[in-house]
Amino acid sequence: MKTILPFLTLLCLTLSPLSARTWTSTDGKEVEAVLVRSEEGKVTLKRSTDGKTFSLPFSMLGQADQEFITTQEKSKAPESDKKEGTAKKTTDTEFTDTFGEDWPALVKIKRDFDITKVEMDEEDPDRFVYHSRHFEFIADTGLSNSVIKRFAEIFEVTLQYMQELPISSQKALKHTAEVRKQILLFSKNDKYHAAGGPIGSAGVYMRRGNDEKILVKMTALGLKKLGSRFTLDRDKQNKTLPHEIVHMFTDPCYFEVGARGWFSEGLAEYVAVTPYRGGNYSVRGNRSDIVEYVTQYGKDGSGGRALLVEKDTIKVGPIKDFFLIDYGNFTANGNHNYGVAALITYYFFHLEGKEDRTNITNFMKALQAGKKGEEALEVLLNGRSYEELEEDIQKAWRTRGVPLKFSK
Repeated sequence: MKTILPFLTLLCLTLSPLSARTWTSTDGKEVEAVLVRSEEGKVTLKRSTDGKTFSLPFSMLGQADQEFITTQEKSKAPESDKKEGTAKKTTDTEFTDTFGEDWPALVKIKRDFDITKVEMDEEDPDRFVYHSRHFEFIADTGLSNSVIKRFAEIFEVTLQYMQELPISSQKALKHTAEVRKQILLFSKNDKYHAAGGPIGSAGVYMRRGNDEKILVKMTALGLKKLGSRFTLDRDKQNKTLPHEIVHMFTDPCYFEVGARGWFSEGLAEYVAVTPYRGGNYSVRGNRSDIVEYVTQYGKDGSGGRALLVEKDTIKVGPIKDFFLIDYGNFTANGNHNYGVAALITYYFFHLEGKEDRTNITNFMKALQAGKKGEEALEVLLNGRSYEELEEDIQKAWRTRGVPLKFSK
């Protein structure tokens, strides 16, 4: 699959001498320094106070500093690229269409990445930064490369899963290693909550404008404390993490009204519940795992939605209301709504039209084209009434042992 790199390329670009300026990191720290060079996703600065030279990842700089470097690089572009009609295309001007491609049966991780420890400023000794191919992990304690690589696999393969799903999510398809996604790792609950992690959660995806990151407790990564260090807990499984990774690589249009909630969360549930082992997702045959997760406590007993525990029917209101519910109300009854969203999303992916997927594909195309709300849902209905769609979904799940019931 063809991918176009962003302007910050792998080629080393040495910039002309500049005056010192104040640089601000994503966590608000400032330093007065001169830009020395930018190369391979790293920025080298020379601190004004002591003349010390140090490097840090491009992604750790604030938005204004990133734009400053990009402007400097553009000013150094060859004159032939500046002439009218020779400007290079960027990822913002091309749409990578994967609609209609084969559905993956097995997503097998590409183990062609190493873990790199990034040398950080000695003034911040409690900050440990590690890189895998597409992610930057910032921890509040030191970790061994072997431990990091084991949990980095789930980040890398979940991104790969999103790239292989034929849903044309541009954030996944066009993501490259030049600007790694930031993952903040916390060894203690109080630090996690102080940084914005919700009470009772194991991990969370946060986005503010162009700044996005995942906050996660180390215990949710399959790690446990052994003396003064963390080691792998091979018995620990967690579905929260892939759920949040999916959000990180889902296009904003899939969070628009009409898709927000049932599809955005249903997609995340679909990926997170797919059986995962040893760096691989077994997508073919994942229906039984999803059904067990939604109706009971999950095959591994790790905390499913349990919507049929002590109940004989999964009751939902009118599907139109469910499609258009505001996100606050959707999450207020999250356990129920997330489970129902997983069933409806699975229906459109696999149970409608013998895996033809025409309606859900056209729905996603409509969202990518800027449609939302009832206008986008009309595409999903494809001439049916909401009541007829309810009956289709109920019938499909009823024949597979899941008593789902829409009612007024």
